[in-house]
Formats: sequence, C-alpha cells, structure tokens
Amino acid sequence: MTELELVTLENGKVCIVIGEEVIDGTKYVYLVNAGNKKDYVIRKEINNELIGLDDQKEFDKAIMNLFAKLQRGEKNGREWFYIF
Repeated sequence: MTELELVTLENGKVCIVIGEEVIDGTKYVYLVNAGNKKDYVIRKEINNELIGLDDQKEFDKAIMNLFAKLQRGEKNGREWFYIF
C-alpha cells in the first residue's frame, strides 16, 4: 500500500497528493481534499512552495496533461488514477 502524502493549503484545507508532473519545466501537484474526494486542487511548486495557478490557460494545460496520461493508461508510482 502506498503511503499518503498530506499537505495543508493556505486556506487550511488538508489535501492528499495524488500526483505530480513536470510540464514545460514547471512541477504541477495534483491534490484531492482529504475530507471530500470530489474536491480536487492543482497547484504548482515554485521554490518548494505550492502556489495557485496563474489563469485558466495554465489550469487547462495542467488538466489536459493529466487526462492525456489517463487515456494512455500511464501510472506514476502513486497509483493515483484509481481515484478518477
């Protein structure tokens, strides 16, 4: 069984890290609310801090990368795809 990595966001929400991907040199972290599995969050890591995405275009890039990996059936060691 995979150990869960928990992070607390700036709004106090505790989330489980379900995936990480580097896209165009930026590390994106995919999270799900520990108390509500239908509440997803995407953050990017800058200087070891998780920060919000800049705009809808950046969100679209991050989410489309995730969906493309799901379609190809790729996994990343965290076995996070079962959540979807």
